[in-house]
This record gives sequence, C-alpha cells and structure tokens, in this order.
Amino acid sequence: LFDNLDSGDENDPNPKAFRLPSGDYDIPMILHDVQFDENGQAVWDFFTPSPEPKDTPADVGNFQGTLDTYFPTRQQYTTNGMIGDMYTVNRIIRPYLDVDRRKYRFRILNGGPSRLYSLKLLVLPAGGGDPYFDTMWALSNDGNLYERPLELDQLDIWVANRVDAVIDFSKYEAGDRVRLVNVLQSRRDGAGPTGFIIENLTDEDGVIEFRPRPGDVEDPSRIPEYMRSLPTINMSEVKRERLFVFDYDNGLWTVNGRLMDPNRVDVEIEQGSAEIWTFRSTGKSWAHPVHTHFEEFQIIEKNGRPIRDGDVLKARKDVVQLGPMDEVVFFSRWRDFLGKHVMHCHNVVHEDHAMMIRWDIVPGKKGKKKKKNQRAATGNESKKG
Repeated sequence: LFDNLDSGDENDPNPKAFRLPSGDYDIPMILHDVQFDENGQAVWDFFTPSPEPKDTPADVGNFQGTLDTYFPTRQQYTTNGMIGDMYTVNRIIRPYLDVDRRKYRFRILNGGPSRLYSLKLLVLPAGGGDPYFDTMWALSNDGNLYERPLELDQLDIWVANRVDAVIDFSKYEAGDRVRLVNVLQSRRDGAGPTGFIIENLTDEDGVIEFRPRPGDVEDPSRIPEYMRSLPTINMSEVKRERLFVFDYDNGLWTVNGRLMDPNRVDVEIEQGSAEIWTFRSTGKSWAHPVHTHFEEFQIIEKNGRPIRDGDVLKARKDVVQLGPMDEVVFFSRWRDFLGKHVMHCHNVVHEDHAMMIRWDIVPGKKGKKKKKNQRAATGNESKKG
C-alpha cells in the first residue's frame, strides 16, 4: 500500500515524499525452504518416510550448476519442523539477479515453513580480493516503516517476518558478486536454532546473488532521514496483563498447557481496551515466531531489556521472535471490531500440532473497575526442551 509519503515513486515532486527506490528497483522476495526428491521435485511428506538413502544425486540447478544430493531421511515424520535441502527465493533455487549500480528496495518475507534467517551481505570482489561483509538499510519490521531507517549488518527474519531493506549497489564494481547469506544455523529437525553462527560459509549458504552491471545509471531515489512516528503507548489504558507460556507436551505444542480447541475461548478482550501481554518460552532449544492476528503491538521489553530508540524491535509488529527461554512483553490495543481471532506459532509444523489459541473481542463492560496484573498462565512450565 502506498500513500503521499511512501508513494512508490522515486521521482515524486512532493518534498515530503520518501522517494524510495521504485518500479523495477522495488522487488519482492519470498524465502522458502524446500525439500526435493530424487527427481528434483519439491516434496513434503512426513507420513510416508523413506529411510533408505539414495546414492544418485539429483541435479536441481543452482547458481553454481553443481549437483545436490537428495537426503530422504529428512522426510521422516516429526512435529518439530521441516528444514529443506535448498534455499529458494520466489520459488527459484538460490537465484542470481543482474543489478544496476544504484539503490534497490527489497521487500523480504520469510515464507517458512520452519527455517529462521540471519541474513548478511557478503561481497566477493572481482579479481579475487578478500571477501567482506557490508551493511544494508532496514526500512521496516513486519510491514510497518520504522521511525528512521536503520543501517544494519544483519537482518533477522523469522517465519512470517517481513523486512523492507535497501541495498546500494553503487558501492560495487562490475564483476563483484554480492550475496545475501544465511549465517544462522538451524537444528535439522526444524525446532529452532542450534545457537551457533555459520562461520565457514560455503556457496550453499548463499540465498541470492546480485551481479552488478558495468556502467553508471541515474538514481533519483534516496534513503529518507525520517519516516513514521509510532503510536503513543498510554499505560493508563491498560485493563489487564496476561502471561502466555509456550511449551511442549508429548509430541505436541501447547500454549498455557492447552492444545488448540476452536470451540474454546481462551481469552476475552474488551473492545476499546489495551492490555500488556507476556510471551514466555520454556524450551532451551525451541524457537517460536508467534503471530497475533488482527491488531499490531509494540514490544516494551525482551528478557528484561527495555526496547529503546534505534532498536530493530522498536516498531509496530505482529510477529514475536520467541527464542529459547525468551520472555517478551508488549502493549496492544483492540479498537475497532468484535469477533473471533487466533494467535499461533508460525513455524507451521508447530501451528499444525496445536500451538494456537482462540481469543475473542467482546463489547466493553461500562463502569467496570480496571483489573491489572491478571495472569492467564495455567500450563505446565516444567517440560524443558
């Protein structure tokens, strides 16, 4: 969606317009993790695993043109997640893009199903110079523009997270190879990160490669100094505080000790009110990108650390990155409509195995005294991952 500020026109004469890269220089990128069979076809079959390894590799075509071995044991049934054999961008395996030497805007979505990304920009200079990492400009978090663009050396994008980033290719020469690489190592079962960063990067860690064209081009786009103000957090509006504990029970995933039941109302929220919610993970090796539907929120603190200006989490969001043993506190308002909504883990394997609740927005109760510090945790917090 565009407006008079983020107008989608890098030549916009409006002096207040952001003039971000537009047209052919505004590119969506959906990251998908995919498993392939011995014929190079995408598969996801947890229910009929084939434990016998295949000796013949499948040529599924990547930007090196090398062969990639198929591992059928990765198809064995698990409720933890699914990690694929290949990175894909817009359903193409590790593609490359010829780029002009100017700024581009990339709208990046992690389409899952389970892999988490920490993307860095790796520059491989022409002529064999030493590789180095460079910075990018982050414009948004979960689809909402920051107050100010952030110059970052890494983009953390979990399942369902969206990030708009600007890369300025005018800094590079024709013949350079500029790659987005994923340095976050994931558990093979897809439950979460291993806790390690990939230091010895290989070609297979490349998600997409950019290849600058020779010559100079005109670039009327810019990176604005200021973008959007955040809504004010008014703590006097808060009627309740709630705690949600994300746990694991006998192969299934729970919220406050319960499995999903669409006929059960787990939370009732008064229309027009605000609440403080705390998300807590009990697992030492699990990760949950938790998505709350309908309304966005602002994170107040993570693991006791207040979120301040310039933090990547200081934004309007709808997905919480809840890592091992994390605790995240946020503020949200429910303003407009009544009805039934859900909250769930966006590792879709966790979601499909019951890590979801239903919450309803109900009419406000006039004259009722505010109740604070009401905690909703009823689950078993003893099962550690």
